[in-house]
Amino acid sequence: MYMTQGLRRATKINPGKIALISEKRTFTWAEFQDRVARLAGALHGLGMKVEDRVAMLSFNQDRYAEYYYGVFWAGANVVPMNIRWSLAEHVYSIKDSGARYLVVDDAFAEMGAAIVKECPTVEHVIFAGDGDCPAGMLSYEGLVAEASPADDAFRTGEDLAGIFYTGGTTGFPKGVMLPHRALWASSMCFGAGANVTADDRNIHAPPLFHIAGSAMLFSLTIFGGSHAFIRVLSLIHI
Repeated sequence: MYMTQGLRRATKINPGKIALISEKRTFTWAEFQDRVARLAGALHGLGMKVEDRVAMLSFNQDRYAEYYYGVFWAGANVVPMNIRWSLAEHVYSIKDSGARYLVVDDAFAEMGAAIVKECPTVEHVIFAGDGDCPAGMLSYEGLVAEASPADDAFRTGEDLAGIFYTGGTTGFPKGVMLPHRALWASSMCFGAGANVTADDRNIHAPPLFHIAGSAMLFSLTIFGGSHAFIRVLSLIHI
């Protein structure tokens, strides 16, 4: 039970089928897996090690799916960040998780720069937006284009997959450490309960930093359906 298993299966069964649709971009399962492997290769090239933490602060988009699977593929841990947090909460989560890498989109590039000023342990900020890459950040598309595909790390079972922050009963962020086994099992149950099939095409409305949003992302990948992303829907309250 490992989180890249669903991606590998979907690519093997339907390599030419559309996997990701995001505004003007579409990628097949074969292209999706290739970009994931290249993102993992780029992270390794930046010095990322197994179980390093990679945070992301972004609205819903196709690169969010690539982020999840690219970090898993690289053998590292995801740290999805709440788009509604204050600067103080973002800084806390980065310091608490020990994230050395931060991925931001256009909407959160300014916040990303502010976070780095408070978190000197962040070594690289990767800009996964559609505009010009801000000074001091690395271009996500540039990294993916230039990197060689990495081998799947095949992290599995009780290996840590990510740290997901929740306000719980206090409203203050607390990191929940979830292994591959837990994410895989919950994704399978979610998909089976929702009768997800390879013929489904889902618009991701819940924000992907939230476990409700990522659960559908992981489930649909396992069952080989198609993902559609509309950024404005990520503003819907959960």
